[in-house]
Amino acid sequence: MKNLYCEATGMTPEVIADFSKKEISISGKCYPDNSREFFHPLMNWVNEFLSLGNELESIEFDLEYFNTSSSLILLEIMKKLSTKSQRSKMIWLYDEEDDDMAEAASEYNMLIGDKLMISEKCSVIA
Repeated sequence: MKNLYCEATGMTPEVIADFSKKEISISGKCYPDNSREFFHPLMNWVNEFLSLGNELESIEFDLEYFNTSSSLILLEIMKKLSTKSQRSKMIWLYDEEDDDMAEAASEYNMLIGDKLMISEKCSVIA
């Protein structure tokens, strides 16, 4: 099975799905014109990965912004992983001053049965 990589644009996040590491990372801004179409390759990758009997090690969400249609797809991914890959770590990172992202994470966490690890991003001070 191949890795999946989608480069970030002004409207879409960077998506990395690494088969050998069993990790997924979604980072950046997320408001594509068609969320279902944008996330289709990732959903296919997840379905194939799980159909091979694999357990995902982790999925990390590091989003600056997402729109309503993307939020539905993100929830779909979280629900699938929380039921089909129960040992996987689901991590939601947010900026300390971004109350909206922290609140969104809390809502997702409630919807998927308290399986989301919510954490402020660490700032590196030189």
